[in-house]
Amino acid sequence: MAGLRTELILVGNADNIPATPGSLDFIFSSHVVGHLANPLGHLAYWASLLRSGGILAAVIHDRSGCKDYIFEPSSTEELVAEWQDGSMSPTLAHYQRWAKYRAPSADPAEIMRSGRSIHVHFYTPKSMEAVLKQMHRKLGYRTYTITKEPNHKDFFVLLEK
Repeated sequence: MAGLRTELILVGNADNIPATPGSLDFIFSSHVVGHLANPLGHLAYWASLLRSGGILAAVIHDRSGCKDYIFEPSSTEELVAEWQDGSMSPTLAHYQRWAKYRAPSADPAEIMRSGRSIHVHFYTPKSMEAVLKQMHRKLGYRTYTITKEPNHKDFFVLLEK
C-alpha cells in the first residue's frame, strides 16, 4: 500500500544502538545521561543516528533536587576533556569521586569491578545550559531546549538535528 509506514522501536545500549547513521527520527533517553562517561561523545553519536530534523529527548536528574546535591555540577571543560579522550566507559576516577561521598567505607575499585551503575556526571538546568550553549552545534545539533518544572527532581532536554 502506498504511504504505509511500519513503525519500529529500537532498544540498545547508549553507545551501541542498533541503527544505521541518519536512520532515526527520534531518540529518547530517561535518566541515562548522568550515568554516562563522555556524555558529549554519546550525544554526538546519537546525533549521527538521527535524520536531519530528528529529535533527541532526554530526561535528566537535577543534581540539586536529589541525593547527589553534594556533588558540583560537571563543567564544560571536564566534559570536553572526556570527549577528546574518547573513552565511553566510567573510569576509576569516576568511581573514586562517587564513593568518597556515597560509599566512603567501600573500595572504589571493587565497586567498579562489580559493574555497579553510578552517577558519573552531575547536572542542573543551569549547568546543562552552559554545556549546550557552547557545544550543541559541535555535537551535530541545530537547536536545543531545556525545560524545568517547579518541584521536579528532573529536567528535560530536547536537541534537534
